[in-house]
Amino acid sequence: MAFCPNCDAEVADDALKCTKCGATFGPGSAWQPSLTKRSRASETDGGPVYFSVSCSKFAVLSTLTLLIYTYYWFYQNWRFEKKDTGENLWPLPRTIFAPFFAYFLFDAVRAILKRHDLPVFDACLLALVFFAFNITWGLPDPYWLVSVFAFMPILPIQAAINQLNAKIAPDAPRNDRYTAANIVVIVIGVVFWLLILAGMFFPENADALR
Repeated sequence: MAFCPNCDAEVADDALKCTKCGATFGPGSAWQPSLTKRSRASETDGGPVYFSVSCSKFAVLSTLTLLIYTYYWFYQNWRFEKKDTGENLWPLPRTIFAPFFAYFLFDAVRAILKRHDLPVFDACLLALVFFAFNITWGLPDPYWLVSVFAFMPILPIQAAINQLNAKIAPDAPRNDRYTAANIVVIVIGVVFWLLILAGMFFPENADALR
């Protein structure tokens, strides 16, 4: 199985022209189908293509964990990408350096959405916004709080993933309920946030508690 590098439509391995966009292949042409062969098991086995989680749950857990859950999201999706495509990639390093690798994951999601005729997003723009949010960590109090919203450019991507998973794997779990572990994390996160805000806006009270 091969895919057109121009529009990502599926083409025959020996195709000379894409029937969807008209791009030509073969010797002397700009595209080579063999360079874009992929194998996505989830498209045929009925499983989810990427990590499923409701957008509201993703936003709540990302905020209360200071983006730890966002990076967990990256790790899970890179694991899906490795398993599904068979590519030789390392999920953990790509998660640790997520601001630099985000575009490649976003673009992979965009490509499969396009192949299934689902609405797509601008992968480059969302990756740039995610990167911009991340570099605000170094700002002084309270301006660094802006960085906590780095999960926001991922919300339209997750919404698209949920739509894709619903189409390919309609019976797969949607991950829209809070587990006991999630509730514990939320409680700890609320307490942690209260301490952070008290330390920033009421420093004299924070010193008295030491």
